[in-house]
Amino acid sequence: MTRTSRFTHRAEQTRAEILRAAEHRFGMDGFTKARLENIAGDVGVKRAALFYHFRDKQELYRLVLDDLTQDLFARLGRALSSTGSFMDRLEAALITWVDFVGERPAIARIALRESAAPSPAGNPRTVAAPFVDLVEKVFQEGIESGAIHPVSEEPLQLMSAIGGATLFHVAALPNYVPEDRFDPLADLESHKSDLLRIARRLLAPGPHGVHGA
Repeated sequence: MTRTSRFTHRAEQTRAEILRAAEHRFGMDGFTKARLENIAGDVGVKRAALFYHFRDKQELYRLVLDDLTQDLFARLGRALSSTGSFMDRLEAALITWVDFVGERPAIARIALRESAAPSPAGNPRTVAAPFVDLVEKVFQEGIESGAIHPVSEEPLQLMSAIGGATLFHVAALPNYVPEDRFDPLADLESHKSDLLRIARRLLAPGPHGVHGA
């Protein structure tokens, strides 16, 4: 490896480390309160070094959002295009969603903050648009194929009831429960099982679905 390639590799590695540190800080503190000094300190570089890689705090925030959403969307796409029945693929996508939030919980905290008070650097509608489109597409496919008989024919109700439950579980519920009684990430497997049961009751036809209950 040449000196130039070593420098390029290290620069790319530092950029990735900054993005991950910023993801954590933005998730914990929000856009306004997160400090570039702290992000730089988490990586072990000077604050000025951040501006070699990113123009300003707003660009850093937008790139964190892009990285989170693109990673999630790619994983959901793979789950939904896997083999198996429609419900198998849908459940794989739900498992992917919960596992992703467990791996990168900042997305839950950022999503709730952006929905309540959008930051100058964020646009919740733009960020959520591909997921809304995906939910609507999958929902319509399930209805037309007869694979699901949903309680509500409005796909956004499904998105709220199922996706919103994980956001609340990870980012909001800890604020209402004593810290020594509840760890949302440690309890994620139980949450995942509950979510799958809820989804089956809301969507699945036959004796195991809500219409056969």
